[in-house]
Amino acid sequence: IEVYDATDTKQIKHMVLPDGGTPGVIRTFVDRRQVLVQDTLNGRLQVIDAGTAAATPGVKPVTPPPVATQILHTLQVGKGAGRLAVGDDNMTVLSSAAMDDKLVLFTFADDRTVTPKRTEFTVGAQAPDGRARPIDLKGGQILTAEFTSGQIQLLPVAGGAAKTLATVSAVGPL
Repeated sequence: IEVYDATDTKQIKHMVLPDGGTPGVIRTFVDRRQVLVQDTLNGRLQVIDAGTAAATPGVKPVTPPPVATQILHTLQVGKGAGRLAVGDDNMTVLSSAAMDDKLVLFTFADDRTVTPKRTEFTVGAQAPDGRARPIDLKGGQILTAEFTSGQIQLLPVAGGAAKTLATVSAVGPL
């Protein structure tokens, strides 16, 4: 993983995932304090703190400033091509993996160094062609495609019955 300074496009940090991980989908939280990297080979979600290291008093700052990069969490999410959605509350992260029949929702505290709460949603069989299940997370609702039935479903994060929004004869590439 390469970290770049967006103002001058200079590389700040090079980071190798542990255990030969293969980066797939990469997202940031809305506040950009941490980066989410889905390791599709090992079925993990890495929560990486890519914050800037604190300045030393009395010492001229380095340009660009050094980055104190560390993996805060390694969370199991499932293998295969995946998708990530960060909730508009900046506290929830939804993950799908092509080789799983579930979605995994992580609810973080304000301090993201604390292990997040994990909730799983059963959503049916994986896509027959191995592609990732499309997902979105807005206003406490999960939007997803159900490949076996062709339904587009809305799942409430707080629990309760899924609502079918539409049924399509074939779910194409999304």
